[in-house]
Amino acid sequence: MKQTSRKKVLVSSIAMMMVATVSLGSATFAWFSQNTKATANGVNVKTVKGSNLVLCDTNSTEASDWKSTLDLNIDDKKLEPASTKDCSNWFKAKATVYNAAATDEGGRGEVTEVTNGEANGYYVAREFYVKSVAESIQADFQINVKATSAEANNQLDYVRVAMKKQDGTLTQIYGNKADDKACLTSTTPELGEQDITTAAIKGSLDLTADEGQKVTLYIWFEGEDPECKDVNAGVDVSVDVDFTKHTA
Repeated sequence: MKQTSRKKVLVSSIAMMMVATVSLGSATFAWFSQNTKATANGVNVKTVKGSNLVLCDTNSTEASDWKSTLDLNIDDKKLEPASTKDCSNWFKAKATVYNAAATDEGGRGEVTEVTNGEANGYYVAREFYVKSVAESIQADFQINVKATSAEANNQLDYVRVAMKKQDGTLTQIYGNKADDKACLTSTTPELGEQDITTAAIKGSLDLTADEGQKVTLYIWFEGEDPECKDVNAGVDVSVDVDFTKHTA
């Protein structure tokens, strides 16, 4: 009889462990918890040969500084989640409960404004210049986002990329899922909608001959995305930007 009771207790304990394991694995929570980060580690920009388009990381007057390829090295920059609607106003928080979603009570901690976010590791902002040599043209660009390892592609959901033109116009924001549009718009916190594209970001620039035009590329990990959780924090992200001469 005692032997039977012990077996029942053992079976019950194993079953409870299995349930606990499944619950932990299927939990959804946003915002990484304390000291958890992911990495952005490469921005490569290039133009098509023969297009008269050149690139530089400063608006240099020296022809030798302008090249057809540009490696904006970001030195394996580890980022904590941030949230923005316009790449001008940024907000941060922490997960206070390990297995709670951002919308659940206790899932997201106090929201505060990000100041000097580039230096503090909440986003990457890289400025560079595009120029057309000897002729005024319209240049098209395409931005592709990828994980540096194939097995991490399903972890790209919380990655966001956008580019701001010299006139302050923001391109669409890249996100891996069209329905993940929520973003913080204040420290209240109030939520807004991001203009998200799930494909490569495409756009154009009107370039005056021999005048460099500044663009700024932004990379961040959106804390309001439901996949921005510790289990997905190991993803390494790289970004490719291609410029071509517009053809009708």
